[in-house]
Amino acid sequence: MTADRQVPFYCPYCGEENLRPAGADGGDWECRACARGFSLKFVGVLHPVLPDPALRGRS
Repeated sequence: MTADRQVPFYCPYCGEENLRPAGADGGDWECRACARGFSLKFVGVLHPVLPDPALRGRS
């Protein structure tokens, strides 16, 4: 488990903020308001989609 895990601000199901970490590996969370569990996973930093260079300068 890493110490720099992301913390959700609200439950993706009910929107409440009563969340607690769950599981031993990190990334698993439980909502005490709606009794649902969910996982968060960092996929990576995505590269932005740049416009086609041939289209730059056109409006």
